[in-house]
Amino acid sequence: ADGGAAPYFSGPAVQSGWAAGALACALLLAARRRSFDHLETP
Repeated sequence: ADGGAAPYFSGPAVQSGWAAGALACALLLAARRRSFDHLETP
């Protein structure tokens, strides 16, 4: 079943895409947390 899909999902381009997506999510979460901290501080 995974004969044709495995090479696509495990390709270097897809892995780099997943890495970029995870990094973008982490940066967005950190930016939101930082902005919330600035808003909460008087």
